[in-house]
Amino acid sequence: MGAADVFDFAFQKGKAPKDLKALEGKTVVLSSAAAQAVCNPLLTQAGVDTSKINYVEAGNGWGQSLLQGQADSALSWEGLRAQWKGQGLDFDYILGRNFSKFPALGFVIRRADFQDAAKKKVYAQYLRGWAAGLEFGRQNPRAATHVAMQQFPGLASQMNPSVATESMMQLGNMYAGRWAERQKWGFHILDSWQLFFDISAKIDQIPKPIQAKDVIFNDLVDDANGFDAAKVKSDAAGYSLPHEYKAIDVDAIAKAL
Repeated sequence: MGAADVFDFAFQKGKAPKDLKALEGKTVVLSSAAAQAVCNPLLTQAGVDTSKINYVEAGNGWGQSLLQGQADSALSWEGLRAQWKGQGLDFDYILGRNFSKFPALGFVIRRADFQDAAKKKVYAQYLRGWAAGLEFGRQNPRAATHVAMQQFPGLASQMNPSVATESMMQLGNMYAGRWAERQKWGFHILDSWQLFFDISAKIDQIPKPIQAKDVIFNDLVDDANGFDAAKVKSDAAGYSLPHEYKAIDVDAIAKAL
């Protein structure tokens, strides 16, 4: 789904170190202990000895725990950064995409389905809609955000249009990560995946080594990108925005990403 790392580390304002090695001997707060499976490969990649990290589980209020000084850092991610800021949780960050060579997130298909021609066709059709949606969002992020907020009105109680648009743009930026190398939505960079698998095996997070070429495939990428790009661009350009969305400065958001 994305070729740039989605995960970040948050710090109280003015307290972000120059690099993550400074976290050794410090406390990192998480929403769940399970998130250590995210942090450990990421920090190992950055040269951190994770045995020297003190992880603390704080539930849904882990961002507030950092704000209150109960930890030195908190795991965060693109999209959540904007939501936290909208809630008054204003932090400095070390962004995963600036130091990590890992990919982020992916669609997992059962091998039996992947080898079934009829099911593979269904997956390809689904992914074409997914890729068209991402392209629509790249062409008009305010419109894509409005569509999502209309579809899921409960989101409006969590964030206003400006925060929601910034959150969407952060995630969209990750999905389009390393675009010069990929040129297509959903394209996997195998070296990036292999690094993730190798480090995961090195720290015993997976029971045995995995060869990326055996499990990561780009077979459906051309089908996924087979949408009518001209129509998507036209639809995005012609979308009628409500006033509150017209007022959002997407250029300013893009510069801050």
